[in-house]
Amino acid sequence: MKLSQAFAYLARRNAAFFLALVAYAIAITPLYLFHIVHSDVIVTSAIFFIVVLGLDLLYGCAGMLSFGHIGFFAIGAYSVAILFTTFAASPLLGTLAGLLIAIVVGYALGRICLRLAPSYFMLGTLAFGIMTHAVITVWYSVTGGDGGLGGIPRPVIGRSLDTDLTFGALTACCAAVLFWFAYSLSRSRVG
Repeated sequence: MKLSQAFAYLARRNAAFFLALVAYAIAITPLYLFHIVHSDVIVTSAIFFIVVLGLDLLYGCAGMLSFGHIGFFAIGAYSVAILFTTFAASPLLGTLAGLLIAIVVGYALGRICLRLAPSYFMLGTLAFGIMTHAVITVWYSVTGGDGGLGGIPRPVIGRSLDTDLTFGALTACCAAVLFWFAYSLSRSRVG
């Protein structure tokens, strides 16, 4: 199969992905260029899109509703912040550590909660979310409580991502890659 045929096949198979990507780019570009929306909105919307994408895979494809989904978001965010403030680790190293911690906690929680009936699964994930919030709130000396930890620099990948536009481009690209992965997974035999 030629490269053009392979690309045409992928474009037909993932048409919804490419349409959503183009629609988002068309919608957000004029808003940013004419300063209707602050550039931080691009970053925030891409980050929360990734969070919702994970919830969609769990509930939309598997039919399991999780009330503790935001706990994994908190684990990743606080891992980056704590490793930077305590050990001066780079944000990229903190991101990898946060990903590893979230995978280990998710595996352990999944081993327990996936054996439960759907209503008890929801309660188990709700308990996880409440416990995560309690640890963040009570462990004030490390986590900063509900206020969190500030002053975390943005990562450097080849060049500094210190502006909202460059960091927004990175988060939007990550969101697009994860959306393509989730879309392909949901259309696969496993999905």
